[in-house]
Amino acid sequence: MFYILGIVLLQALAVQSQNCEGESCHPATGDLLIGRENQLTATSTCGSDGPVPYCIVSHLQDDKKCFYCDSRDPWRKIDNENSHMVENIVTSFDIDRKNRWWQSVNGVHDVSIRLDLEAMFHFTHFVMTFKTFRPAAMIVERSSDFGKTWNTYRYFAYDCETMFPGVKKAPLRRITDVVCEQRYSNVEPSTDGEVIFRVLPPHIQSQIRDPYSDEVQNLIKITNLRVNFTRLHTLGDVLLDTREEIKEKYYYAVYDMVVRGSCHCYGHAEECIPIDGDVEGIRLDRNTAHVYGNCDCNHNTEGLNCERCKPFHHDQPWRPAQGVQTNKCKLCNCNQHATKCHFDAAVFEQTGGVSGGVCDDCMHNTMGRNCEQCEAFYYMDPTRDIRDSQICVPCDCDPSGSEMGGECESRTDAMMNLEAGRCLCKRYVNGKRCDTCMNGFWNLEENNPDGCEACTCNTLGTVDNRGCDKRSGGCTCKRYVTGRNCDECHDSYYGLSDDTEGCRPCGCNPGGSYSNQCDKQTGQCPCRPNIFGRRCDDVEPGYFITHVDYLVYEAEYSRLSGYIGEIEDRVQPIGTTLTWTGTGFVRVSEGSILEFVVDNVPYSGNYELVIRYEPLLTASWWEDVRITLERPRPVDTSSICGNTIPSDDELVVALSVNDRHRSTLPDLFCLEKGERYIIRLEFRSLIVGQSRPDAVIRIDSIALLPQPGNLAPFSEQSGGLRLDNWNYYSCMDPFYRVDKQELQETCRELLFIMSAMTYNGGIDCGCDSTGSTSNICESYGGQCNCKPNVMGRTCNQCAPGTFGFGPNGCTACECNAFGSQAAFCDSTGKCPCMPNVCGRNCDTCCSGHYSFPNCPACECNGHATECEAIGGACIDCQDNTAGFNCERCLDGYYGNPRIGFGQQCQPCLCPGGVQNGIQHADTCYLDNQSQTVICNCYPGFDGIRCDKCANNYFGDPTVLGGGCSLCDCNGNTDLALPGNCMPESGQCTNCLYNTAGPHCEICASDYYGDALQRTCRECSCNVLGIDRTTCDANNNCGVCDRVTGDCPCLPNVIGRQCDQCMDNYWRLASGMGCEACNCCSQGSVSLQCNQFSGECSCQPGFGGRDCCSCQDLYYGDPIDANIGCTPCECNVEGSDVLQCENNGHCVCRDRVTGPKCDRCAIGTKGNFPYCDPCGECYDNWYLIIQDLKLATDELIAQASNRSSNFTSGAFGKNFTIIEENIQEIRDILDGFKNSPSDRLQEYEDALRQIQQELDSNADELNKISSKLVYVELDIEDSNNRIDQLNASALDLGRDIKKLEEDLRNLTRIDIEEALKIIYESRDRGDAAQAKADGTADTLAESAGVRQEVEDKIAELKTQFSNDLDNYRARVDAVGNDIGDLEDRINALNVQVCGSPGDSCGQCGGAACGTCGGLGCNGARNIANKAKERAQTAQEKFTEKEKEANAKLQAVEAVEGESEVALEEAQKAYDAALTAKQDLGSVGQNLSRLVDDIINALNVVDEATPEQVKVTAEQTLAIQISRTPEEIKALAEEIQELVDSLDNIEQILNDTRDDLRRVTELEKKADEAKQFAESVKNSAEYVNTALENAKDDQKEAAAAIDTATEDIKEVGLTITSISSVVDAALIKANGSLVMVLMMKESLKDLSLRFTDNLINIQTANDSAANAAILAEETAQEAGALQDRFDTAKQDINTRASRAEEFRIRADALLSGATVLETETKRKLSRLRALERDFNNNKILLDEQEVSLGDLKERAEKALTTIQQRANYYEICTGKDDNKR
Repeated sequence: MFYILGIVLLQALAVQSQNCEGESCHPATGDLLIGRENQLTATSTCGSDGPVPYCIVSHLQDDKKCFYCDSRDPWRKIDNENSHMVENIVTSFDIDRKNRWWQSVNGVHDVSIRLDLEAMFHFTHFVMTFKTFRPAAMIVERSSDFGKTWNTYRYFAYDCETMFPGVKKAPLRRITDVVCEQRYSNVEPSTDGEVIFRVLPPHIQSQIRDPYSDEVQNLIKITNLRVNFTRLHTLGDVLLDTREEIKEKYYYAVYDMVVRGSCHCYGHAEECIPIDGDVEGIRLDRNTAHVYGNCDCNHNTEGLNCERCKPFHHDQPWRPAQGVQTNKCKLCNCNQHATKCHFDAAVFEQTGGVSGGVCDDCMHNTMGRNCEQCEAFYYMDPTRDIRDSQICVPCDCDPSGSEMGGECESRTDAMMNLEAGRCLCKRYVNGKRCDTCMNGFWNLEENNPDGCEACTCNTLGTVDNRGCDKRSGGCTCKRYVTGRNCDECHDSYYGLSDDTEGCRPCGCNPGGSYSNQCDKQTGQCPCRPNIFGRRCDDVEPGYFITHVDYLVYEAEYSRLSGYIGEIEDRVQPIGTTLTWTGTGFVRVSEGSILEFVVDNVPYSGNYELVIRYEPLLTASWWEDVRITLERPRPVDTSSICGNTIPSDDELVVALSVNDRHRSTLPDLFCLEKGERYIIRLEFRSLIVGQSRPDAVIRIDSIALLPQPGNLAPFSEQSGGLRLDNWNYYSCMDPFYRVDKQELQETCRELLFIMSAMTYNGGIDCGCDSTGSTSNICESYGGQCNCKPNVMGRTCNQCAPGTFGFGPNGCTACECNAFGSQAAFCDSTGKCPCMPNVCGRNCDTCCSGHYSFPNCPACECNGHATECEAIGGACIDCQDNTAGFNCERCLDGYYGNPRIGFGQQCQPCLCPGGVQNGIQHADTCYLDNQSQTVICNCYPGFDGIRCDKCANNYFGDPTVLGGGCSLCDCNGNTDLALPGNCMPESGQCTNCLYNTAGPHCEICASDYYGDALQRTCRECSCNVLGIDRTTCDANNNCGVCDRVTGDCPCLPNVIGRQCDQCMDNYWRLASGMGCEACNCCSQGSVSLQCNQFSGECSCQPGFGGRDCCSCQDLYYGDPIDANIGCTPCECNVEGSDVLQCENNGHCVCRDRVTGPKCDRCAIGTKGNFPYCDPCGECYDNWYLIIQDLKLATDELIAQASNRSSNFTSGAFGKNFTIIEENIQEIRDILDGFKNSPSDRLQEYEDALRQIQQELDSNADELNKISSKLVYVELDIEDSNNRIDQLNASALDLGRDIKKLEEDLRNLTRIDIEEALKIIYESRDRGDAAQAKADGTADTLAESAGVRQEVEDKIAELKTQFSNDLDNYRARVDAVGNDIGDLEDRINALNVQVCGSPGDSCGQCGGAACGTCGGLGCNGARNIANKAKERAQTAQEKFTEKEKEANAKLQAVEAVEGESEVALEEAQKAYDAALTAKQDLGSVGQNLSRLVDDIINALNVVDEATPEQVKVTAEQTLAIQISRTPEEIKALAEEIQELVDSLDNIEQILNDTRDDLRRVTELEKKADEAKQFAESVKNSAEYVNTALENAKDDQKEAAAAIDTATEDIKEVGLTITSISSVVDAALIKANGSLVMVLMMKESLKDLSLRFTDNLINIQTANDSAANAAILAEETAQEAGALQDRFDTAKQDINTRASRAEEFRIRADALLSGATVLETETKRKLSRLRALERDFNNNKILLDEQEVSLGDLKERAEKALTTIQQRANYYEICTGKDDNKR
């Protein structure tokens, strides 16, 4: 904004190089006075009437002080240099400009200078340089109406309050303020003083938002400028002397005046021309500095100031151009139908600021704002261009039938339904020309406002909807319309409308409606009951249309005779389709007869009979089935069945084995409604001529299918089309089968007719409220929605295999397949059970039996009557027994309760028994050798009867409630050693780990910590810091706390070990506690001192232990905070000692003086430290000076006394001057005290040198002034180049913002998009860099110009600053002269630094040490800003390039990581695949094992011990293919391979758990395997013994009966052993899914094995030694029984966990499968990402090539711009050369 304001307001930067295209343009600024000397006037000029004298105050030191002024003729060098007319102030840049000026009449105060401009100009500032004093008061005024009215710009005064009372003083607060400024009205300097006025100072420009606002324009637009001088500066002598000669030195004199501005063109012109139009002259003389007043307008504007739009360019409002907004005047759009237009603000606002031009005087019959419409009675020809002169065509409308006398629609508009040329017809008229009556109207007349009269005919009923004849008014009806006025439909038709036929057919459904006569208005047909719809073609909810096979008769409900058959109920398997109806079938044979009662015939007619069956035939046909219809009475010949003969009621059919139904077609039965019939099926020979008693077949039902031909809609009288369609689409076929297919739509419609006519409408669903879910059934067939296990169309009965018909449906019988005799139950749900099987479902053994379904009797050694259903473990053993078979004593008892041993269970006395209450053991045993009962004591008890305590226990176990407790020493004793506590009291005696106490619960003395954690450590108290007077409860003094370890400390001592002093204390070694540091707060860094030495940390300059004294070589008061300690700083060469006195003065050597002894004393000479005495001459001079000082002091005192006697008056000021001179003399005399006498000569020489240098500087300033013009031109060139730089900087800024936006987008888009943005950003960065590089030459040139200016300024600044510093030090009197020199460069400072520089304000100046700054508008500041912008842009480009490179590297890194992840994923997939294959091989092995076991179990006839052995060995040989270590290694490998993948941590964790479970499972399987091997060995031993018994039994036939019972016992034992083997096999093979089935099967195998052994022993008659061998075998079996019990319990426990292991194994397999699937998905995703990445990379390469082309185009454009800039620079350079 500031840049634009600078262009618009200051105009110093307003040179354009682009012919105003696309942006605002402004003429160059210049001096408005140049070329306008004749338009410059003054109210007072010296010598106008002849020569007059005048004097110059600043020439008082010259010999010639007064001169003559003669202004009758213009100034000419040599000839007339005394002329001082006002035109002399126009800047000429001549070398003699100091010799010409304007001068007013002597002594006249009120004088004005006025500039009258020929047009409106843009004024920025002026600078006036005065030859004499600047005015004491002046006013600057302006006029913008050629002098008619004036407004004040600014007041200037030496004393604003006196000269202009009531006027606010500077500075400006608002741009409209009028203030008084004092800084340009001082009396100094006496010559070359400047007055500078800016319309808009830099500090106020920030307030400007709109440079074309009224308040801004009122300030900068002028036609006249007037400067009123109102008060001269005088020296006061005019008050004392009124002679005219005194006034000769008081007048206004101006060297030159610069009025900067430009012609005011509102941004629409880049140059101005003379008002007289001499364009060629100005173009031929471009070297002129004249600022013309006639703008050479662009942007379609005109006027002296481009203040209006050109004719016919008023489509947009006239507005000033601003920046890139040209606000160009736009050509009016009148479509070539007008030559004039004007701007209408209301139209412009109405169009939303789009267009405001309004055309004037439209031609060619057009009108409208843009002549875009046709006049009345004309329309716009759509085939012509809107600019065509023939666009508007006359309307062609019949005036009789059209509105408004024949006016038509003027244009075509589809949205508004307009058509060009279409006539606007009257109400009842139509036609293109409005010459025809509308349908239903007639008699067209012009005087009828509606055009035509209404017909009496119904228009909808007349032909073509014309109503009546449009001339005569007569009616003509449509085909199905009748009535005098054609207003009624024919019968069987309805709905009078505009259809061609007039009315529509009723179309009533012939089955659903009573007739085809419908309501003529609504079309509603008369429906049968429970039928609805307009056509009566739909059934109401709760009713249905029957299928053709609605008349079904179930065989299971028929009467069975002859060879009695059998009813077979069927249960529908889940997921299958029913192929029968009812509850099942009737199984019949040859000779069976089924009789069906038919008493529900719905109407009289022919019916087709269908038999549904299920073949069980060995032959292809059941050849002879007789069908007989028994009628209740003979057929009446007058009835519909009158033509029936007896033979028609007897049919013979054959049933095919390939079908499930048989129709009697073409034979039919004629049945009459209301009669009761019996249909008999007689199943004679399967094969005619043969008897087959084994021939059977299942009969499901019979169905009667009514024939549609009997119904009227299907009869030939109705055309026969419906019957043909019925046969064509085979609509009867689906009803032969039970599992019907979906009916075709045609068949559904025909079926609706049949059912509705047959049953007179819809049939009530009749859904059973108990068995159905609602009373709504299917609309076709009537099937209700049944509850679970409910069947029947109406859901009124339980399905076979269910029971309990109720609100929740029926319950499945669920009869156990092994325990029940059938799958059906009775009404209570009771199933028929096998022997020894009980329960409703026949799924449990009866009481006293176990192991369903075999259910043998329980075996409990006579101590229990019940046992567990599974396994046979006895329940509630009596007689103090326990065990699986009640074979052992309860805990606390001893003996052998098994049958045959006769030992009862006796209580254990340990020592008193359970009843006594003193019992310390649960079990005991009888020692066979000593016959002594020995107790198994509880832990802590000892003795054979547990009557004493064990070692390290204490208590009294012989008393009631007594016992033995473990010594409670908190683990701080050695349990391997005896006697850790007292046996009676339990007090600990051998505490370890530095503990103590009755229970070793505390630390020992001088130890601390937690005894329970064994962390007691030695205290280590510091002996210097502990308080030995503090003792504990055991009188241990000076020891630490046993828990915390804190030692008792002396005063001011802290720390757990009392080993340090408190803060601000020291001296722990005293043994009496710590002492305070007492550090001084003023002198110490902190109050803490060294804890060993007590030394405080002192601040600089302070010392002593407590920092309460000054340090050596310092002095002062360390206690007083305001004084403190200060360094002495005595000079080493001038002091006797370096320590100073208390006042800071050092002790000096001879001839040396000063507080620091660093200078020579008075009366010496030389340079310190070499001070020599001056001698006698100095001593005499010193005495003279002292005398003069005393005399001066006396005079001053006398003058003071006298001044008190005088009254202040006219001489008060003189006295003040005298006193100042006296003081100056006193200062000089004081200075001479230490200066040699030759200083006076030096001052005189210096003054002369200063005068010479001042003269030289004046000449140099004249030269510099002549060069300022060229500097100013260079600055303007620089400004132009800076404009270009600023434009480039704006472009660079936009590119930077785009780059920043792209970089922000990198965080929101994916990798591919990021790459794209990076490449785009790189290309834009290259383009922006190229633009920046393109400005390098311009910057270099600007820098060169700026450097040249700065060098000149620096040269002047250095020269004047050095001179000022030296001269001001020598003599103050020359200060004013040097100040005058500073004021001379104000004009240069305005251009270069932005301010005059006379007050060294914010912008500085040549003598201020600074130039430019914030808010300054000088060339230096602008150049610096341009440089800073370029540097900032370069830095941002570098930063963005680095960021883009970083992003590119990150993307490349991601690409590399993706490739690595892809490789790792492939490895993980391979490993998972290997694991899956391994698991698959294990599964295959297990499957083969299961198959082998099942095959072995199926061999029920030859199960031998060898087969059991082989099966067990095979089972034990099965091993997992991998060891746990291998599986773990495989899992770790998979883990390493998939670490880089995402979202699979949970899967890996599951796999890790499953691996552990598999390891545990294998371990348990190995244990079961070992146990099974031991059991197998025992089984082999038993098998060997049995084989030996087999041989011996040949010789022991006599003892066979005695050994039978023992052998049975052995058989039972072996059966139990085989069960153990079975469980071990199941556990070992790992296939836990079939545990229960295998266990039951192996039990069955063991029973068969036992049966085989019994048969073998029974067959051998010669087993002489069988009894002895059997006894030995029984003893060994007892031992095996004990082992079996233990093994069985363990196996049962483990078997209960089998399901859990199976689930875990399944989870392992599932986890591996999921891992495989997830790995494949990840791999696929990575490959897809790789493909996308490659595709995007190719796309980016293509975009990069495209961007390269754009870059070349941008470089070409930049080259063109550079060429234009060079062209402009060359042109500017030429202008400079001409100047």
